[in-house]
Amino acid sequence: MHPMTEGALLWGRKCAVSVALFAAIGLISGVVRADEPATAPAPLPITPPSVIEKTEPVYPNDAHGDARVVLGVTVNADGTIRGVRVIEGPEPFASRARELVTRWKFSPGRRGEVAIATIVRVEVVFTAPQPVSPVAAPAEDVPPPAKPNEPKVDEVVVRGAVEDVPKTQSIGKAEVRLLPGAFGDPFRAVESLPGVTPIVSGLPYFFVRGAPPGDVGYLIDGIRVPYLYHFGLGPAVVHPALIDRVDLHSGAYPAAFGRYAGGVVSSTTTRPHDSATGEASIRLVDAGAFVEAPFADGKAHALIAGRYSYTAALLSLASPDTSVDYRDYQARFVYEPTPKDTFTLFSFGAYDFASQVKKNGTTETLFDSQFYRFDIRYDRVLGPESKLTAALTLGYDESKLQGAEFAGDLMLGGRASFSHRFLPELEIRGGLDTYVDHYSTGLPRQQDLTDSEFRERFAIFLPRNDVVSGLFSEAGVRLGKRVAMTFGLRADRFESAGQSALSLDPRLRAVLGLTDHTRLLLASGLAHQGPAFVVPIPGIGIAGLKDGLQRAYQSSAGVEIDIEEVGTVSGTGFHQQFSGMNDLIGSSASGNDVDEDNSITDRTKGYALGLELAFKRKMTKRVGAFLSYTLSRSVRWQDGEKRLAAFDRTHVLNTGVTVDLGRGWNAGTRFVYYTGRPIDNQGDQGGGFGPRAVLNSAYWRLPAYYRFDARLEKRWKIGNKGWISFIIEGLNVTLNKEHVSGTCINGRCTSEGIGPVAVPSLGVEGGF
Repeated sequence: MHPMTEGALLWGRKCAVSVALFAAIGLISGVVRADEPATAPAPLPITPPSVIEKTEPVYPNDAHGDARVVLGVTVNADGTIRGVRVIEGPEPFASRARELVTRWKFSPGRRGEVAIATIVRVEVVFTAPQPVSPVAAPAEDVPPPAKPNEPKVDEVVVRGAVEDVPKTQSIGKAEVRLLPGAFGDPFRAVESLPGVTPIVSGLPYFFVRGAPPGDVGYLIDGIRVPYLYHFGLGPAVVHPALIDRVDLHSGAYPAAFGRYAGGVVSSTTTRPHDSATGEASIRLVDAGAFVEAPFADGKAHALIAGRYSYTAALLSLASPDTSVDYRDYQARFVYEPTPKDTFTLFSFGAYDFASQVKKNGTTETLFDSQFYRFDIRYDRVLGPESKLTAALTLGYDESKLQGAEFAGDLMLGGRASFSHRFLPELEIRGGLDTYVDHYSTGLPRQQDLTDSEFRERFAIFLPRNDVVSGLFSEAGVRLGKRVAMTFGLRADRFESAGQSALSLDPRLRAVLGLTDHTRLLLASGLAHQGPAFVVPIPGIGIAGLKDGLQRAYQSSAGVEIDIEEVGTVSGTGFHQQFSGMNDLIGSSASGNDVDEDNSITDRTKGYALGLELAFKRKMTKRVGAFLSYTLSRSVRWQDGEKRLAAFDRTHVLNTGVTVDLGRGWNAGTRFVYYTGRPIDNQGDQGGGFGPRAVLNSAYWRLPAYYRFDARLEKRWKIGNKGWISFIIEGLNVTLNKEHVSGTCINGRCTSEGIGPVAVPSLGVEGGF
């Protein structure tokens, strides 16, 4: 075997260890119930927001004559104002009117009896004051008349769509800031959700309901990215202030998500702020900043953010042989010429490097990767019940392997989606997406190999163009007050190295309201994915489809209960069936067989089943709390035998509490526990990940791992908007060691651990 191949494959192993280391659309075009006439029911009436409290403006001192200003006001479902934009009107009247309306209070718009978010047109008329007669007494400083008209029904634009069912597991921005051990990063909070099984504590790769890390997709505003965290225990690759919400789709996802056989982590960025805002932080390991400001009378917004690590300088003091570096940037420009049209330019990227000096004096690169994205998107509100989105993305990923050798991926993608509510009970969503990936490599051509041998041996690094195109359609249907269902269908075509494959993924999600506070949640569907590398690495992809696609059948059923003034409790049972899957680290009989030819491309099959329990009380309350527990079994078939997956963990528990202590103080702690991996105690191999356990034989598990995380914050308010915080936070403050490998010889088993892996953080944050 060529040394470079061996080195690359060994590198793949080290990564694993270190991380361980639209054709068949239109499903439903109408709904006619058998016991009702075939005519469509009348749409529910839309009631616009109404002003319940307003302030009369003062006529601008430097103004002349009368003026009319038209504003677009976005009113949330709770009546709060999300934004005010000037549609037309001269200055200085426009600014005065905008400032005025931001202080008004509204009752929310409604569809029937349901509060909805709307954009409403507000007109303010300024009339110049009449000259004062010289004989008259001096007039008091009384505000001149300004005639604010009430919103009109035909100006209401409904924001949002029928909510996907069942609800996804979501993490909001405000709550993430308070989660101990997440360091304010929304992506790091994903590991605390049910169904997520860590490989090694604190690291960014995990199994989701039994699906390996390579089968988990990561999206930021619908943009595909290779990873969400910086190398090792680094922070998220996007500044936390830019992320509004993170959703974990564990299975039977919305049809808009495709080509992942495992889970999907989808994040949504914040909407542009209506006034200048910013944040900055300085911590032990890095510094970051975020600033955004509106201009052009509020029609445009510019944002820039980023973080830089000076970890290398600190490590050189504690460990001169180790070097770690990371940095990232984000830039966004949003232009809203009308309340219905939005253009967005979004660019972001990240770089990571880690190396170590070996005993022989040579430097070994552990991780040297970077990725960049440039996305242009157009959103159009077509009417009260319709919305269109179209986007184009250009990206580049690269990873250095050994020396000057590298793997790169130049990506061009396009996507479009459309939603329209035909009836109050029916909404249709659909769309398409296409991606072309041009893979390049610094791998030298081997003269002693034929073309077929070269393609076979260097499958991972084969220069090529991979193309994947997909269409999807989805129908959201409501039957009565308590039943909501979403029927979805997705079709994809994959091309790689002269080979192609097709997939068709039907999906169904449903919510059945048992009572006003209790819901039954059901989900079922298929998902397909091309061959995947061990873990998501920039520029790395397995070429060819000779062994077909990875396939996963995903199903779940659960109950969700709202307890007034307490929180939400849920219990969900799931079953995932996998075939043709790439799961080197989960299906290897030992951690020592990854140096065999093409072992990374080997396929296996298996299943995972389990029970997820969760309780959540918003952490933004005086006392917040959460609990997530997963009881699961993950199995692989290998050589005719059923074996426990190498990362089968029977119990995974995350629980925590946060307390608002008053006077700006907030404290919290989190407890994490999971069982150790299985080891066949009849085997005699150890190291690496250790052998998997055969189900019908005796096996031993590595010792369980637990840790405590803690967080303490003191916040001071500065003026109306400003704030500054001093934060002390730590992951694994009890300095517990984690056992990652084991050896069993003659029934006697021993384990080896790493660490303790602990991350202290001391920093100052501020914003306005």
